Amino acid sequence: THLPGNLGQIIKHDQKYYCFVESDDPYSSKSFKDFYILSSTGEVEQKIEVPEEMNSFYYDLHLRNDSVLTKVYLDGGTFYLDPKMLRWVRTKDVDDVVFENEMFHVNYLDFGEWGGTLWFKDKRSGMEYELASSTPVVNVINDTFYVSTDRSVWRIPDPTKLLQCVPSHTYSQVVAHHHRMGSVSRQGAELLYMDSVYYYEELGVRISTSFTSQDTLYLLCVEG
Repeated sequence: THLPGNLGQIIKHDQKYYCFVESDDPYSSKSFKDFYILSSTGEVEQKIEVPEEMNSFYYDLHLRNDSVLTKVYLDGGTFYLDPKMLRWVRTKDVDDVVFENEMFHVNYLDFGEWGGTLWFKDKRSGMEYELASSTPVVNVINDTFYVSTDRSVWRIPDPTKLLQCVPSHTYSQVVAHHHRMGSVSRQGAELLYMDSVYYYEELGVRISTSFTSQDTLYLLCVEG
Protein backbone atom coordinates (compact mmCIF):
# COMPACT_ATOMS: atom_id res chain seq x y z
CA THR A 1 0.00 0.00 0.00
CA HIS A 2 1.30 3.46 -0.90
CA LEU A 3 0.36 6.19 1.58
CA PRO A 4 1.19 9.75 0.41
CA GLY A 5 3.58 11.43 2.83
CA ASN A 6 6.03 10.31 5.50
CA LEU A 7 5.15 7.54 7.92
CA GLY A 8 4.83 8.94 11.43
CA GLN A 9 4.17 7.00 14.62
CA ILE A 10 2.66 3.55 14.21
CA ILE A 11 1.38 0.82 16.53
CA LYS A 12 -0.09 -2.65 16.05
CA HIS A 13 -3.20 -3.74 17.92
CA ASP A 14 -5.55 -6.71 17.36
CA GLN A 15 -3.85 -7.60 14.06
CA LYS A 16 -4.32 -4.09 12.68
CA TYR A 17 -1.88 -1.23 12.19
CA TYR A 18 -2.71 2.30 13.34
CA CYS A 19 -0.52 5.05 11.93
CA PHE A 20 -0.10 8.73 11.21
CA VAL A 21 1.15 9.84 7.80
CA GLU A 22 2.65 13.32 7.70
CA SER A 23 3.22 15.81 4.89
CA ASP A 24 4.90 19.22 5.08
CA ASP A 25 2.89 22.38 5.65
CA PRO A 26 4.61 25.07 3.53
CA TYR A 27 3.19 27.85 5.73
CA SER A 28 4.32 26.66 9.17
CA SER A 29 6.72 24.36 11.02
CA LYS A 30 3.89 21.87 11.57
CA SER A 31 2.92 19.06 9.24
CA PHE A 32 -0.40 17.95 7.86
CA LYS A 33 -1.46 14.62 9.36
CA ASP A 34 -3.68 11.83 8.11
CA PHE A 35 -4.54 8.82 10.25
CA TYR A 36 -5.01 5.32 8.84
CA ILE A 37 -6.14 1.93 10.08
CA LEU A 38 -4.47 -0.81 8.03
CA SER A 39 -5.14 -4.53 7.86
CA SER A 40 -2.53 -7.08 8.92
CA THR A 41 -1.40 -7.19 5.26
CA GLY A 42 -1.11 -3.41 4.98
CA GLU A 43 -4.32 -2.62 3.12
CA VAL A 44 -6.13 0.61 4.04
CA GLU A 45 -9.31 -0.11 6.01
CA GLN A 46 -10.09 3.41 7.23
CA LYS A 47 -8.78 6.92 6.81
CA ILE A 48 -9.76 9.06 9.81
CA GLU A 49 -9.78 12.84 9.98
CA VAL A 50 -7.23 14.38 12.34
CA PRO A 51 -8.57 17.40 14.29
CA GLU A 52 -6.56 20.61 14.00
CA GLU A 53 -5.84 20.57 17.74
CA MET A 54 -4.00 17.25 17.26
CA ASN A 55 -1.84 18.63 14.48
CA SER A 56 1.27 19.06 16.62
CA PHE A 57 4.96 18.41 15.97
CA TYR A 58 5.36 16.70 19.39
CA TYR A 59 2.92 13.87 19.98
CA ASP A 60 2.78 10.26 21.09
CA LEU A 61 0.63 7.41 19.77
CA HIS A 62 0.18 4.53 22.19
CA LEU A 63 -2.12 1.91 23.72
CA ARG A 64 -3.65 2.19 27.17
CA ASN A 65 -6.05 -0.51 28.41
CA ASP A 66 -6.70 -1.62 24.80
CA SER A 67 -7.55 1.94 23.74
CA VAL A 68 -5.66 3.83 21.03
CA LEU A 69 -4.57 7.21 22.41
CA THR A 70 -2.67 10.20 21.10
CA LYS A 71 -1.11 12.63 23.55
CA VAL A 72 -0.15 16.06 22.24
CA TYR A 73 2.72 17.87 23.94
CA LEU A 74 3.38 21.59 24.44
CA ASP A 75 -0.15 22.52 23.35
CA GLY A 76 -1.54 19.76 25.59
CA GLY A 77 -4.35 17.26 25.32
CA THR A 78 -5.04 13.52 25.17
CA PHE A 79 -7.32 12.07 22.49
CA TYR A 80 -9.06 8.70 22.34
CA LEU A 81 -9.88 6.93 19.08
CA ASP A 82 -13.56 5.95 19.27
CA PRO A 83 -13.60 2.53 17.52
CA LYS A 84 -17.32 2.75 16.66
CA MET A 85 -17.62 6.35 15.52
CA LEU A 86 -14.09 6.27 14.03
CA ARG A 87 -13.19 9.72 15.28
CA TRP A 88 -10.81 11.27 17.78
CA VAL A 89 -12.35 12.42 21.07
CA ARG A 90 -10.61 14.53 23.72
CA THR A 91 -10.34 12.65 27.01
CA LYS A 92 -8.71 12.93 30.43
CA ASP A 93 -4.94 13.35 30.24
CA VAL A 94 -2.84 10.25 30.89
CA ASP A 95 0.75 10.06 32.07
CA ASP A 96 3.72 9.53 29.77
CA VAL A 97 4.70 5.95 30.53
CA VAL A 98 7.16 4.37 28.08
CA PHE A 99 7.95 1.25 30.11
CA GLU A 100 6.64 -0.56 33.17
CA ASN A 101 7.44 -3.76 35.00
CA GLU A 102 6.96 -5.00 38.56
CA MET A 103 9.84 -2.82 39.81
CA PHE A 104 9.68 0.47 37.90
CA HIS A 105 7.22 2.84 36.24
CA VAL A 106 9.09 4.85 33.59
CA ASN A 107 7.82 8.16 32.19
CA TYR A 108 9.35 10.34 29.49
CA LEU A 109 8.86 13.94 28.36
CA ASP A 110 10.47 15.59 25.33
CA PHE A 111 11.02 19.35 25.49
CA GLY A 112 12.38 19.68 21.97
CA GLU A 113 15.51 21.84 21.81
CA TRP A 114 15.45 22.05 25.65
CA GLY A 115 16.14 18.34 26.04
CA GLY A 116 14.15 15.52 27.58
CA THR A 117 13.86 13.56 30.81
CA LEU A 118 13.36 9.86 31.48
CA TRP A 119 12.02 9.21 34.99
CA PHE A 120 12.40 5.84 36.73
CA LYS A 121 9.98 5.58 39.66
CA ASP A 122 10.81 2.78 42.11
CA LYS A 123 7.46 1.16 42.95
CA ARG A 124 8.76 -0.09 46.31
CA SER A 125 10.15 3.16 47.70
CA GLY A 126 8.25 5.71 45.61
CA MET A 127 11.54 7.48 44.84
CA GLU A 128 12.17 8.86 41.36
CA TYR A 129 15.43 8.99 39.41
CA GLU A 130 16.17 11.00 36.27
CA LEU A 131 18.18 10.55 33.09
CA ALA A 132 18.76 13.03 30.27
CA SER A 133 17.48 11.48 27.07
CA SER A 134 16.03 12.17 23.67
CA THR A 135 13.08 10.01 22.60
CA PRO A 136 13.90 6.60 24.12
CA VAL A 137 13.12 2.95 23.58
CA VAL A 138 13.53 1.04 26.85
CA ASN A 139 14.52 -2.65 26.96
CA VAL A 140 15.49 -4.95 29.83
CA ILE A 141 17.82 -7.96 29.81
CA ASN A 142 18.37 -9.79 33.10
CA ASP A 143 17.26 -6.77 35.17
CA THR A 144 19.65 -4.45 33.31
CA PHE A 145 18.02 -1.57 31.41
CA TYR A 146 19.11 -0.51 27.93
CA VAL A 147 17.91 2.87 26.68
CA SER A 148 18.32 3.55 22.98
CA THR A 149 17.68 6.84 21.19
CA ASP A 150 18.08 7.64 17.51
CA ARG A 151 21.83 8.16 17.99
CA SER A 152 22.88 6.51 21.28
CA VAL A 153 22.61 3.43 23.51
CA TRP A 154 22.90 3.56 27.31
CA ARG A 155 23.24 0.70 29.80
CA ILE A 156 21.69 1.12 33.26
CA PRO A 157 22.48 -1.77 35.63
CA ASP A 158 20.56 -0.18 38.52
CA PRO A 159 18.15 2.75 37.99
CA THR A 160 18.44 3.69 41.67
CA LYS A 161 22.03 4.75 40.91
CA LEU A 162 20.75 7.45 38.55
CA LEU A 163 20.38 10.98 39.91
CA GLN A 164 17.63 11.03 42.53
CA CYS A 165 15.08 13.72 41.72
CA VAL A 166 14.72 16.68 44.01
CA PRO A 167 11.01 17.27 44.75
CA SER A 168 10.62 19.97 42.10
CA HIS A 169 12.09 17.69 39.41
CA THR A 170 9.78 14.70 39.87
CA TYR A 171 7.56 13.85 36.92
CA SER A 172 4.33 15.01 38.58
CA GLN A 173 5.81 18.35 39.61
CA VAL A 174 7.30 19.02 36.18
CA VAL A 175 3.89 18.35 34.61
CA ALA A 176 1.97 20.35 37.21
CA HIS A 177 4.18 23.43 36.91
CA HIS A 178 4.70 23.21 33.13
CA HIS A 179 8.49 23.07 33.32
CA ARG A 180 10.08 23.10 29.88
CA MET A 181 13.67 22.05 30.58
CA GLY A 182 14.97 18.48 30.39
CA SER A 183 17.46 16.78 32.70
CA VAL A 184 21.19 17.15 32.10
CA SER A 185 22.23 14.14 34.22
CA ARG A 186 23.56 10.83 32.94
CA GLN A 187 24.84 9.70 36.33
CA GLY A 188 24.58 5.92 36.73
CA ALA A 189 24.31 5.25 32.97
CA GLU A 190 27.06 3.66 30.87
CA LEU A 191 27.40 4.87 27.29
CA LEU A 192 27.64 1.92 24.87
CA TYR A 193 27.30 3.85 21.59
CA MET A 194 26.87 7.44 20.41
CA ASP A 195 26.96 8.96 16.94
CA SER A 196 29.34 11.92 17.14
CA VAL A 197 27.81 13.90 14.26
CA TYR A 198 26.41 17.15 15.67
CA TYR A 199 23.85 18.06 13.00
CA TYR A 200 20.93 15.67 12.66
CA GLU A 201 20.75 15.95 8.87
CA GLU A 202 24.35 14.69 8.62
CA LEU A 203 23.67 11.43 10.47
CA GLY A 204 24.89 8.48 8.43
CA VAL A 205 23.05 5.86 10.46
CA ARG A 206 19.98 6.47 12.63
CA ILE A 207 18.61 4.00 15.18
CA SER A 208 14.94 3.60 14.30
CA THR A 209 14.02 1.29 17.18
CA SER A 210 15.40 -1.51 19.34
CA PHE A 211 14.16 -4.79 20.78
CA THR A 212 15.37 -7.91 22.59
CA SER A 213 15.34 -11.56 21.63
CA GLN A 214 16.93 -14.42 23.58
CA ASP A 215 18.72 -12.02 25.93
CA THR A 216 20.27 -10.06 23.06
CA LEU A 217 19.65 -6.39 22.25
CA TYR A 218 19.03 -5.62 18.58
CA LEU A 219 19.04 -2.20 16.94
CA LEU A 220 17.03 -1.56 13.77
CA CYS A 221 18.90 1.17 11.91
CA VAL A 222 18.24 3.38 8.90
CA GLU A 223 21.15 4.45 6.72
CA GLY A 224 21.16 7.69 4.74
